[in-house]
Amino acid sequence: MTMITTWKSFWPKLCLGLFFALIFSSCAKMGYLAEQGVGQISLLTSARDNKWVINDPETPAEVREKILYIQELKRYFQEYWDVSTGRIYTRTTFLDHPAVTYLLIASPHDKIEPHTECFPVMGCFPYLGFFHPKSARSWAKNLEREGLVTYVRPVYAYSTLGYFSDTILSSFFVFDKFDLTELIFHELFHTMFFPPNEVALNEALATYFAREMTYEYFGEDLDLTTLRKQNRVLSAKLSAEWTKYVRKLSQKYSKERKKQQRDLKPHESKEILNNFLDNRVRPHFENFCGDIGLSLSSCFPLNRRWDNAQMAAFMTYQDQMGPIEKLRDDLDVDIRGLFRHIEARYDDYRDLPRSKRRGANRVNFSDFLFESKTKNEE
Repeated sequence: MTMITTWKSFWPKLCLGLFFALIFSSCAKMGYLAEQGVGQISLLTSARDNKWVINDPETPAEVREKILYIQELKRYFQEYWDVSTGRIYTRTTFLDHPAVTYLLIASPHDKIEPHTECFPVMGCFPYLGFFHPKSARSWAKNLEREGLVTYVRPVYAYSTLGYFSDTILSSFFVFDKFDLTELIFHELFHTMFFPPNEVALNEALATYFAREMTYEYFGEDLDLTTLRKQNRVLSAKLSAEWTKYVRKLSQKYSKERKKQQRDLKPHESKEILNNFLDNRVRPHFENFCGDIGLSLSSCFPLNRRWDNAQMAAFMTYQDQMGPIEKLRDDLDVDIRGLFRHIEARYDDYRDLPRSKRRGANRVNFSDFLFESKTKNEE
């Protein structure tokens, strides 16, 4: 199986391109890049070998058990896919914060789309990650002064795709056994397959394959697996319905911009958003969640005051799940068969002329992958 040497974020590229980026970037971006480099190096240098942590009498029993369990999951993943993940998860890093990084996503006030930040050598990204929450909030304030809406959330795991020997992070230990299993499979999948410039697709693929692998891993525990699958079905229905409403709001912004023949002013966008949340979202989802058997406390569209940045974050990581599930249904294969098909399609994609894979009018791999079966056969 061919390993694709691409990156989930720019942490690994940072070490290769930092010098050039510092030369050509603004002062703010220079500081950001330097801070991220120091943070990544700190994760690696402060890590302790798992054997030392496990044998340390001061290590809590729960931590010891989870480290051993993660090693078991790694072995299972390698045997399942017949791959080697090298020295990943052979050491453990204890963090100073509950999360390993803090993700910042920004969006215009009259659109639902992620604001991109671009760096020389490393490219453009629909988010920024910060090792310190204060740094994330400070950057967010600067973006807000530019008129953007921002959202900062904690991240408990990430992958350098095998470029570095990723360590077990103490942030992993907050998860129960089932969710920890899915998290480890998710991050390991990124080391196996990660086409560049496809953030939404890569997250969706890792989420889907990790979920299906977790169901198989816990297959003998039928009660637990059945319950989780039932919850996933309800969650998928709710996410699909929320996606429709996010798109409706996006269309409202677009119609109003066309009507005014200009970008909207912040107070105009705010009025559209508030009216939509109060008069469309709340009454609809109170009924919808009740109809599918979800309590209002579990009905996530009602559990926060949404803004454009939060919706942009949701769409970035959720919008590709439906097409993946449909693709598998159309192919009628198990997840190994699905992955072989995706690998083959990626090989075909890389055989396209360079002009079709570069530039503003390029064909994205996600679009190429989800072309109709009939068109593929032609």
